Amino acid sequence: MSTINKLIALLACVTLILCCLVSCLDDTPDVGGEEPQSDKYVANIRIKYATNDAKMKAAIDALSSTSTLMVVGENLKLVTTASVDDISAQNEYIYIGEVLYQARSVKISDKSVTVLERAAIGAEQRDSLISKAGPGAGISIGDFLNFEINTYDDITEYVCSDMLDDSKESLRQIIAESFEGMGAIVMIDSASYRVEIKNDRNQSSVLSCNLVINMDGVDYEVTMHLYYDYDYDAEISISVPENADAYTEVSADEIIG
Repeated sequence: MSTINKLIALLACVTLILCCLVSCLDDTPDVGGEEPQSDKYVANIRIKYATNDAKMKAAIDALSSTSTLMVVGENLKLVTTASVDDISAQNEYIYIGEVLYQARSVKISDKSVTVLERAAIGAEQRDSLISKAGPGAGISIGDFLNFEINTYDDITEYVCSDMLDDSKESLRQIIAESFEGMGAIVMIDSASYRVEIKNDRNQSSVLSCNLVINMDGVDYEVTMHLYYDYDYDAEISISVPENADAYTEVSADEIIG
């Protein structure tokens, strides 16, 4: 597989992980009495992997990424970027009018390649895009045995620990997808979740995982942090790409699996 194809495949995995976690981390925790979140917001997302092992660091650097998720009613736009040395990649999803547009691009030094695809999908498949992992993958307070509540000013903070076994396994499967190309076995040693809520809306959250990655019979300790910051007042415009005619028509499965 060429370097460009590898980067495209890698970016697809990173974006899938983020999409899988979008729905679970943008829901108000089920602690009773809260109204649903706004149907219009921007979420700035960062996923960061880190390790003290030099060999593993080289392998996971490309898995760290940043994303912007924009939601207006049923319409959404998700843009994810990742880079390693002089290689950068971007994956953009736009869902509008029951059509999903995907633009994948990779740039290596002064060379670049872009793949444009679109597919007709319904509301159920749209939900599948942002909750790909299925039942049990949603991370919230209810997925932990213990949580503490802290209040300051008009912010309520929930700090959760001791993840339930079923929730941990579901999350492990999501994370493991990004390591498939390395032939690695992923285990979650521990996980924690912190969310700040104001006016019944999530303001920020962080999911932290201590991972054990087994490669070639050797265990490596890796941390993953998934950060969300929300903006409910941002001006958002989601529209059909100007070059929509350049997108190749494919099946929904070819884009969202």
